[in-house]
Amino acid sequence: MTTYGYSRVSTTDQCLDRQHDALAKAGAEVIVSENKSGKNITARPALTELLGKLEAGDKLIVMSLDRLGRNTLDVIATLDDLEKRSVAVVVLDMAIDSNTPAGKLMTTIVAAFAQMERETISNRVKTGIAAAKQRGAKFGNRADLTECERAEIREMFLGGWTVTQVREVYGDKASRQAFYNFRNDALKEAA
Repeated sequence: MTTYGYSRVSTTDQCLDRQHDALAKAGAEVIVSENKSGKNITARPALTELLGKLEAGDKLIVMSLDRLGRNTLDVIATLDDLEKRSVAVVVLDMAIDSNTPAGKLMTTIVAAFAQMERETISNRVKTGIAAAKQRGAKFGNRADLTECERAEIREMFLGGWTVTQVREVYGDKASRQAFYNFRNDALKEAA
């Protein structure tokens, strides 16, 4: 069981000393640092490596929650992963310790807000897509077919060709679903 500290600054002009001192005072035995922007986790290789080696019973100390991610979803995903792996998290500027009842409460509240944010975003996206479809918008990749090829495909379907047969000729220019849509449209027009 090891107590790790993680410190990060975003620019080379910033100094890690204040974070290092606070992490050491809080009991960090090993301090991992990096000088990277926190915009995405892949741009923080030291944090990624540290998170990968944390084991059940370990403790991770950070100065603030934003050290673990740049947005709520990143932070919550990291906290959730660490909790599932039985890794304690201490956030110094918020006095959160996931080993205490108050710390668990704070983590749960933050997680609840993140869940609400995800669901709100999802609902907005679904509503927007439904409204766009009502206005006639089509989603998915556009078929890379000329008008001449589309007319040829229409005639093939009207001539009794199957989707599989048409895809053998034009398969790399549109998705399988696009060919079914072409077929359905051709048959509706002919009816």
